[in-house]
Amino acid sequence: MKLLLALVALIPSLAQAEPAFWCKDISSGPDHGYTVNFGSALRYASVSTQSIAGPKVLAELSCSYTAIAEGHDGSNQPYLSCKDATKPAGYSILLSAAGGKITATLYNANKVSAHLLCGRM
Repeated sequence: MKLLLALVALIPSLAQAEPAFWCKDISSGPDHGYTVNFGSALRYASVSTQSIAGPKVLAELSCSYTAIAEGHDGSNQPYLSCKDATKPAGYSILLSAAGGKITATLYNANKVSAHLLCGRM
């Protein structure tokens, strides 16, 4: 529920300009690592990598809300899931909220590529 409330608060700003919401691998420094930019109403995401040569787009993903079971009480936690429909084993993102922060896990070929911290531009 925390994720849903946090994301709903962002939707008015998302309609004004794109990209308005991003996730970045801050552990790799400002000029390197993965960046994810979310588009209109969090319906799609663009995954890119940054190097000294500049940004390179790796994938364009479609996003949708999903619920994943958490805990022993059978409760479900909403997540935003983004996937490349043309490449099932390609890039995917799982966006979640905990401890007042929105974070994302970036996967490539079903393996964790990076843990990202998210925020508004």
